[in-house]
Amino acid sequence: MSQELLNRLLGDIDRMGQILARSRSIRDFYAYKNLVKQFMEEAVKYGVALDDRRGINRRGRSRLYKIVKQVDAELLRLTDELLSDQAATIDLLARIGEIRGMLINLYF
Repeated sequence: MSQELLNRLLGDIDRMGQILARSRSIRDFYAYKNLVKQFMEEAVKYGVALDDRRGINRRGRSRLYKIVKQVDAELLRLTDELLSDQAATIDLLARIGEIRGMLINLYF
């Protein structure tokens, strides 16, 4: 069940990311952000591949924590770019792609 749920959420995130890149609306951003957070909560809840991801780096910090923190930082950057009239759609797509890559890193 958890694998199916995570796969469905990842597909929903992809679709919402495309919608967000086109619309650039705050409402769509919040929907995208909620999907990302739900994915992260479910991944942690079901312990998907967390044994391999909980390694300690040279500074003694958990790798899982670093991935979650990076996703949050990318969401903040995406917010800034979305609110900036000067940000190109290609920049938004790149940021959405980075977030997706980190989620896949967490998932697999």
